[in-house]
Amino acid sequence: MDVPFELLENQVVVGIWLGGRGPFVCLLDTAVAPSVVDLALARELGLAVRDDVPGEGAGQGSEGATFYPAELPDVRLGELEIGEVEAVAADLSRLGSKLNRPLHAILGQSFFEGRVVQLDYRNARVRLNPNGFERGVRADIEGAADLTPVVTVQVNGTSVPVVLDTGSSLTLGIYLESVEQLGLVDALAGATQRPSMGARGHVAAHEGVVDSLVLGTFSSVPLPWCSSPDRTGIRPARSAISATDSCSTPCSRSITRAASSTSPGRPLEHEP
Repeated sequence: MDVPFELLENQVVVGIWLGGRGPFVCLLDTAVAPSVVDLALARELGLAVRDDVPGEGAGQGSEGATFYPAELPDVRLGELEIGEVEAVAADLSRLGSKLNRPLHAILGQSFFEGRVVQLDYRNARVRLNPNGFERGVRADIEGAADLTPVVTVQVNGTSVPVVLDTGSSLTLGIYLESVEQLGLVDALAGATQRPSMGARGHVAAHEGVVDSLVLGTFSSVPLPWCSSPDRTGIRPARSAISATDSCSTPCSRSITRAASSTSPGRPLEHEP
């Protein structure tokens, strides 16, 4: 089955229903663990929120990002009844401001786990558990501590692991620790400042262009990129990339984890 989505600021936005109520504005974000419900909405709907065990979110920005163990109950996406999804509750108003509309939830790795999800950017459709793939590039997903899809690409001829991040507004995000390795020191010096917003607030970033990027049989010359500080609280891949045509995320293949309860030490992440 498939459902339509909107591409807002290069981010995949769908409508979901919670307990028969909705639709609510929701991001599909492969790099968020586990999933997130807006704290104000959780209280409005009377969802169970563990205020007694707060945690601190990881990700971009210099401000705080407190979250609380919670749940997304009776989730429906299109005609698909998903049921309960492991989640945390957090204030999503800062991320919603980037979309120019309220953001009610983020379906992350606790939603993607065990599913094959095809994102057809050209036709703005999300296909769940499709039978086949007519077109597109295939790339092996490398090992990671969670379900974050990490693939190897060549940036300016150098092989680097990147996160395939459907929740990022960037085409190619490069962390400062990798600028020298990729030969972008001079490019960074002449790059334009770009205000960005992450899970922890405002991010000081710069944007420019790389000469080339290659993923499997797909290549792009040139390609916009944006530098940002290294992520807080997690060990990053060297860069993050947002798909621009279509991609399939087979989360049931080689990167799996057992379902577990959210704890204060588990990171909530979101890239600009």
